[in-house]
Amino acid sequence: MEIISASLAALAKAEPLEAGKVATRVLSHDAAATIIHVGLGAGGELDDHRVPGPILLVGLDGTATVTEGEACAQIEAGGMLRIDEHVIHRLRSDEGANVLLVRLPKAAG
Repeated sequence: MEIISASLAALAKAEPLEAGKVATRVLSHDAAATIIHVGLGAGGELDDHRVPGPILLVGLDGTATVTEGEACAQIEAGGMLRIDEHVIHRLRSDEGANVLLVRLPKAAG
């Protein structure tokens, strides 16, 4: 058993966010999954990128916009969004947001 955070609210407020900046912190990593806290200051953005396996994004606070090609989706506190492996996407927040990123295991095959 590993306690990663006492609460999601505490995790979201753990570090102040600078405008235009992105901060990431690995909270847990093993063969099954990697859990990363992503903090986006107002105007912060992770440019187009892809990940080697599927991911789950969970909104902690604020609003983050995920762009995949021409499609956009917003996640707020409690919202969840799954992105398949190798899909190019971008993450941005105009007003600042905290997101939990969970790297899921790749499908067998």
